[in-house]
Amino acid sequence: MTETLFNIGDMMLSSNDIRIFAMMMSDPERSYQSAETEQPWVRRALDMLVIAGLASRTADADGKWLNEWQITDEGDDWASDPQVQADISLANSASEMFVDA
Repeated sequence: MTETLFNIGDMMLSSNDIRIFAMMMSDPERSYQSAETEQPWVRRALDMLVIAGLASRTADADGKWLNEWQITDEGDDWASDPQVQADISLANSASEMFVDA
């Protein structure tokens, strides 16, 4: 199944990428903590956000990767654009219509 991509602020993101990024934006710490039993699509979305430079994965003091991701400064700058915010909201609404259908 091919996933729909949205061009938001010159970034091509899937509906899942946008959903996870929106969840991170709504979190007071602008982060996402993943459980070991998370659905595979969540991890793919987090990986894509890292590749796009919108998020980064957190490591502990020993360099071991944690299951926590944070929005980067670049991601905050990108998301501060009112058009990007509107597009994220629109894409999330469109995606929810198809999930709920």
